[in-house]
Amino acid sequence: MKAVKAVFWAFLFSFALAIADEPMVVYLTWTKDPTTTMLIQWHTPAGASSGLSYHADKENEWKQAQGNSQTVQGTNIEVHRIQLEGLTEDREYVFKIQGSSIEYRFRTMPQKLTHPVRIAIGGDAFLGDGMAAFHRMNKVVAASHPDFVVIGGDLAYTTSGKHIVKGRKWALSRWQTFLKELQETLKSPEGRLVPILPVVGNHDITKPKYQTGAPEMFYEIFTFPETGKAYRSLNFGDYLSLLMLDTGHTWPIEGEQTAWLEKALKQSRGTYVFPVYHVAAYPSFYPYTDRIPEKVRKYWVSLFEKYDVPLAFEHHNHTFKRTYPIREGKVDPSGVIYLGGGSWGVPPRRPASPDQRWYLAKSKGINMVYIVTMTPDKCRVEAKNNKGFVFDVIEAQKPGFAH
Repeated sequence: MKAVKAVFWAFLFSFALAIADEPMVVYLTWTKDPTTTMLIQWHTPAGASSGLSYHADKENEWKQAQGNSQTVQGTNIEVHRIQLEGLTEDREYVFKIQGSSIEYRFRTMPQKLTHPVRIAIGGDAFLGDGMAAFHRMNKVVAASHPDFVVIGGDLAYTTSGKHIVKGRKWALSRWQTFLKELQETLKSPEGRLVPILPVVGNHDITKPKYQTGAPEMFYEIFTFPETGKAYRSLNFGDYLSLLMLDTGHTWPIEGEQTAWLEKALKQSRGTYVFPVYHVAAYPSFYPYTDRIPEKVRKYWVSLFEKYDVPLAFEHHNHTFKRTYPIREGKVDPSGVIYLGGGSWGVPPRRPASPDQRWYLAKSKGINMVYIVTMTPDKCRVEAKNNKGFVFDVIEAQKPGFAH
């Protein structure tokens, strides 16, 4: 009996050690070419290694990679980062974090649209105790099999006034709950993780009156091409340019960011060019005359029109909306269609109706995300509710969008 007990306790001890070695959460993103790189991030208690091993699928030789880590201020948790480069385009890879027994997978993006590429785009994701709503929509997204997701701000609602007083350990725990839910729900049955491209929103950044001098946790959790700067562009081969913008939460809309936006639009080489940002130029719930919507229209909308952007994805309103095509402040078939408006997992609001606002073609108080599917000859944009029902569609034959 003593021998049996000894074996039992030895098993429990070894199991506890194995669990302790596993990362708390693992998530992927891109800051460089999505066809040849992958940025892998994970959290552990302080002191763990920042190494991993990886290989291309159906190959057996493990390669070693070493990254770096940074402690989240005010906690004992480290965020580890490794940028894998020189990967083969449109190829699946397997990786294993040092000290962990779990194998994860990811896939690089193709250089050309030799097969459909699918994106999930939405915003305003995980509010309050709303895990059930967030989870339902995540299951819909997972069933759509996206290659990656873009979350257009207000990801985990860690910085509203009532949450600030809960402190940085609470905020980190909430970020980890958010990321773990995406890791577990969106991964494929084979364990392939789906990269996340975050866009900054007003509830991701501390308002000035609550700032203490501590770094913004949003920028400790996520990695960007330039530290502390969430606006950036990402080019996917010859078919897509994503422009992820900051509607004044860390960087002003006017000035440097607007100059950067025009340069990025000039240089964009994708067949499809999609801006994604948080506060809507054409809101469906908030007033049309609010300060930030007016700034977005003043500084950015004219650039979208100048460079013939077909669609812009905007959020913040907790509704579904689709505008008519708009150019120079009026409905015009050659204009930009604005899609929104930020209801991934938050309680939806009752929007203004098309009768109340000249630019609204459709609006609805409903949880939803967009599933964007690109093929060589067209782009299809589906609005899906949290039951997976497609209730609105825009389809583009190059060039131009029909709806």
